[in-house]
Amino acid sequence: IYTTNYAVAALKSDGSVLTWGRSTHGGDSSLVAADLTNVKTVTSSSGAFAALKNDGTVVSWGGNTYGADSSSLVNDLTNVAEIYATIGAFAALKNDGIVITWGNETFGANSSAVQEELTNIREVVANISSFAAIKNDGSVVAWGDPSKGGDLGTAASALSSDVVKIYANENSFAALKVD
Repeated sequence: IYTTNYAVAALKSDGSVLTWGRSTHGGDSSLVAADLTNVKTVTSSSGAFAALKNDGTVVSWGGNTYGADSSSLVNDLTNVAEIYATIGAFAALKNDGIVITWGNETFGANSSAVQEELTNIREVVANISSFAAIKNDGSVVAWGDPSKGGDLGTAASALSSDVVKIYANENSFAALKVD
């Protein structure tokens, strides 16, 4: 069972998804119902759902303010390994280590400033409106609301290597380093 603020999505054992609740928050999946088969997992923002299918493709629905519309990225959202969400945006980590984002720019969907750095990613973490990612070399990339950790600022040099894990609370991130 997965939830937005006002809707529910149930992933059934046969890989299909049932939804109910407020349509503006993902309760109505009728427009994508034919695509909601062979679903592996579902991720939710405050008002949208993103389903990761067994073939590595993504289907999203709900309120566009919350990241529902990924239709312009259908060719990019293939070979996806994991999906992460803030309250209004999604980030898909692909099997090749590339990250693709969509949704509300206010909540972390705009990764254009760091897009060239979003390669060789091993893990993504989200808070309320920002994302942080650890690269295979142990460095960190962040984007989203600068006041919520979306800008590394003065911590950039300390986060340029040896990061093992990132943790998030609602408004910030913490990094665990090798030492």
